[in-house]
Amino acid sequence: MANSPTSLDYESLYGSPDSTITSFPSTEPGVQGADDVLIAIDANISSTDDGILIEFGGSNASADTSTGLVVGVNNGTLRARAFSSGFDSAFNSDSAAAFVEADILSYTGTFCTYYVVIDASAFTLKVYVQSGGKGSSSSATLLGSGSSDGTQSIVYGGNTRGYGQIGDLVADLGAAYEVTFTGTIDEIRYWSEGASQTDFSGFPASGLAPVFSAGFAIPSGAGAPSYVGATSTNDASTLSLTGITGLAEGDVVIFFCCDDNGADQATVTSSEWTQLWTSGSDIVSTAAIKEMGATVDTSISITRANEVLTAIAFRNVSAADYAVSTESLSSGNQSTFNSVTVSQDNSVVVLAAGLDDDQGSTVTGVPTGYTLAVEEQGASKESGALCYKLSVTSGTESPSALTWSSTDATIGYAIALQSSGPAAKNAAGFQIPV
Repeated sequence: MANSPTSLDYESLYGSPDSTITSFPSTEPGVQGADDVLIAIDANISSTDDGILIEFGGSNASADTSTGLVVGVNNGTLRARAFSSGFDSAFNSDSAAAFVEADILSYTGTFCTYYVVIDASAFTLKVYVQSGGKGSSSSATLLGSGSSDGTQSIVYGGNTRGYGQIGDLVADLGAAYEVTFTGTIDEIRYWSEGASQTDFSGFPASGLAPVFSAGFAIPSGAGAPSYVGATSTNDASTLSLTGITGLAEGDVVIFFCCDDNGADQATVTSSEWTQLWTSGSDIVSTAAIKEMGATVDTSISITRANEVLTAIAFRNVSAADYAVSTESLSSGNQSTFNSVTVSQDNSVVVLAAGLDDDQGSTVTGVPTGYTLAVEEQGASKESGALCYKLSVTSGTESPSALTWSSTDATIGYAIALQSSGPAAKNAAGFQIPV
């Protein structure tokens, strides 16, 4: 009989919430707050839902004193904002506010609890999601984090609060987010208000353990590895990473660039990146990996311009535990890939592919089981692409070929990334993913 986790309740440490809201859309009088805040939102948000989930006391009294806390969604993107509303300043343009923007398409169509956590003393805002909702066996996954410069100490203002709608005034999230919520919210719970309120800076509690049906307690790790996003550019020596929506602390980014063989190999000049390879034959290519810190990188630079620059990001994987295949050189309309060793179940494999001397060539066939994340064409010669596969089991992964729309020299690499969560064993010695 299989043992499966039955309960993981991150709210149990904090007692009863200050308020529980079950009627939407609705409003209630506001109370200004400068303390830590924990908000739990139970909802099955669809990929087309738009609008305000919760809004606390937005104001626009002046640029120096305006405050607001707000969370909303638009077509699979979640935005949150706290502290300053900067006289209704545009989203992510006010240094006195903390912002989070996250892609939640991996969770849309699934009942989840979204947790919003504000550490008032550290001026930070974090958003987590627990797939299956409060009390499910899924671990809380960090969607994104942000911080303000600390000049606004008030977390939210005292104007009317809105649940599933704007209460009175609202800190700016963008017009598409500032509408009455078009989906269904099951329940909102929040803990806040009062100097004696619990410190939420440790949420989610790292020592919390899911209980399995046979009674074994299994230490909780990170959530399952997930795809965050990808971005690319051409004919440049710097790639902006701001095109990866929701890139957050702890996310792991893989960078891949390629160029014609007439040029020297490029090396990464940005700090704290680990180079995976540099190679050169008909195509020269470079790859590197980095785990994002508290201040997320906004770009990566190399020693000289390449025709194709790409990057892809994942959550809940390790930047230290990876394997890279040998380079596969070929000729024709396919990039092939040598096998890569996957040492742990629930891993991710990324494929980096390049095509020489064919301007505008596009990907026409993706390796079996893989998803095309990004492709880029240089202005005159090279083409490049990144694909990925989630939930790869341990063993030898031998990807099929990627097909291009034209023929020339090609390259291919495979990279295996392990989950950053532990694989615990129960009393009988069986491994149970967490």
